[in-house]
This record gives sequence, structure tokens and C-alpha cells, in this order.
Amino acid sequence: GTRAAVIVMDSSSGQAQSSVEQIHQAGESLHEIRSSADLISMSNTQIASAAEQQSAVAEEIDQSIVSVADSATELAAGCSQMGSASAELNQAANQLQHLVSQFKT
Repeated sequence: GTRAAVIVMDSSSGQAQSSVEQIHQAGESLHEIRSSADLISMSNTQIASAAEQQSAVAEEIDQSIVSVADSATELAAGCSQMGSASAELNQAANQLQHLVSQFKT
């Protein structure tokens, strides 16, 4: 009887020690998982920040392109006006030349 009880107690003690080791290993694994999750969270934050910065830069580029397009439109309108003014000036010069030629004859 006593011997059997000692054997059972030794076996239970061994199993308890094994359970404690497994619990300790599980705790270490959970700690590693938590650390990895924290690293992933930090990476996600950095990626989100970089995406926001890229979005802001893209918006600035878009605004610059719109500004350049507006300037080009204004320049084209100015060139058109200059062309019209040049044609009018040419016509006036021709008329003036015609009038001057009348005085020469």
C-alpha cells in the first residue's frame, strides 16, 4: 500500500512538474506572440503614416499640375490676343502705307 502510494505520488509530482514546464513554455510563447503583434502594429502605423505622406505629396503634385494647366490656358489666351492685336496692327500699317502713298503721288 505505502509503496503504491509513493509511486502514485512520484508520478503525480512528475506530471505536475511537466505541467508547470508546459505552462512556462506557453507563457514564453504568448510573450513572443505579443511582441510580434506589437511589431506588426508598429509597422502598420509606419505604413499608414507613409501612405498619408504620399497622399499629401500626390495632392500637392495634382495642385501643381492644375496650376500649370491654368497658366498654360492663360498663356494661350494671351497669345491669341497678341495674334489679334498683331493682325490689327498689320492692317493699320497697311492703311497708313496706303494713305502715305496717296500723298507721294
